[in-house]
Amino acid sequence: EDVGLITGDMQIGADGSCLIMTTEILRSMLYRGADLIRDIEWVIFDEVHYINDSERGVVWEEVIIMLPDYVNLIFLSATTPNTIEFSEWIGRTKRKPVHVIRTNYRPVPLSHHLWAGLKLHSIMEGKQGFKPSGYSEAAKALLPASARAAAENGGTGKGVKTCGKGGSASVKPSSVAAKPASGSRLSSWQAQGSKQDWISLTRFLEREGLMPTVCFSF
Repeated sequence: EDVGLITGDMQIGADGSCLIMTTEILRSMLYRGADLIRDIEWVIFDEVHYINDSERGVVWEEVIIMLPDYVNLIFLSATTPNTIEFSEWIGRTKRKPVHVIRTNYRPVPLSHHLWAGLKLHSIMEGKQGFKPSGYSEAAKALLPASARAAAENGGTGKGVKTCGKGGSASVKPSSVAAKPASGSRLSSWQAQGSKQDWISLTRFLEREGLMPTVCFSF
């Protein structure tokens, strides 16, 4: 209840003691000399490797330079290649000692899921690698009912019998485990989710105790 969210489009709980915002919003506050800046004690930069981004990197640099000396800084990243060099720059810029804490493994394992057929399908969990079965189930859930039934028959080894003038033959449906071709107009993965899809996903996350959730739409 004490966590707020501030973006360019909306503000939720802007009076909270912990505020989540984009680097651009924080830079705007620094430019304006917002009263909020006086109350800041800590700023946590997540995914700080974006400072190397050709378009957004300058925003991160300006914020780091402009933040008052009394503000403590924490930088998080799993992919910063030049950690020591970056830390030395921060130390020179802020005239403060910088402590680098690093590991050769990801402390918080990543879990990847696909939302299909009103459920989450696990396709990767930590170091276990890619799960073809989870991907296959998600792919089936996105197929039309008739195609899904054919795919399920194919998974059990049952064929579809066809008859013609020349006799009969059994045709075994192909598996759906293969990844859809990139750029295909028929790919269900590229279809934009409907409003009902988002509502269903939100309600599912609420039931599973997975809220609050941050969603990115591209």
